[in-house]
Amino acid sequence: MTFDILAQGYLEDYVLQRYRALTTARARVEHLRRTFGGRLAETITTDRIRSYQLLRRSEGVEAATVNRETSILSRMFQVALRRGQLDRMPLFPQRLQENPPRQGFFEHDEFLNVRAQLPESYQDLLDFAYYSGWRRNEILYLTWDEVDLAGGVIRLSPQRSKTRTGRVLPISTRLRAVLQRRQRRRRAANNRVFHRDGDRPEVAMCLAGRMPSR
Repeated sequence: MTFDILAQGYLEDYVLQRYRALTTARARVEHLRRTFGGRLAETITTDRIRSYQLLRRSEGVEAATVNRETSILSRMFQVALRRGQLDRMPLFPQRLQENPPRQGFFEHDEFLNVRAQLPESYQDLLDFAYYSGWRRNEILYLTWDEVDLAGGVIRLSPQRSKTRTGRVLPISTRLRAVLQRRQRRRRAANNRVFHRDGDRPEVAMCLAGRMPSR
C-alpha cells in the first residue's frame, strides 16, 4: 500500500460523496505527493508528517493551508482503514495554530473606490458580491436556470452551497439592476450569469472570498 494508492482511494471517495471543489482537493493531493509520492504507507510516520509541516511552513505557506493538507492525508488513511486496506494509521501531530478569522467590514466608500477602478463587467460581479453576501464560487458559477427574475428570487441548490443547504435570495433593486445588465450580455452558448467573452467566469482580483452584504 503506497501513498499513491491512498490518494487514489481518497479522490474516488471524494467523487462518491459528491463533495465540492474537487480541483482544490487534487491540488492539495499533489502538494502531498511531492513529499510522500511512491512511499509505502507504513513509512509515513508521525515524524515524517511533522517534517512535511516544517517544509511547507519554510515555503511560506499559511498554517491553515498546511492543516488542510495534513487533514487530507489523515482522510486518506481513514478511507483505506474502512476499506480494509490497512489495519492502522499513524498518530498525526498537533494541528498548527492558525491566524484568527479576519475581522471588519468592506465599508461602502471602500466598495465604491474599488468599483470605480474596475471595467464595467467586473463592476457587475463586485456589485452582486456586495449586495448578496454570497461566496465567490457561488457567484462565479451562478446560472440563469437559478435566476427567477419574474418571481424575484434566486435559488441556490444544496449541491452548490458550501453548507450543503439550499438558499433562496430575494432579488433586491440593486441585484435586479445587475441581472438586467448581465441579461443584455447573455450569450446563447453560455448559461452562466457571469462570463467573459462568453466562455468562462470573470474573476475580479479584489474578490478573495465572501464580502459582507450591506
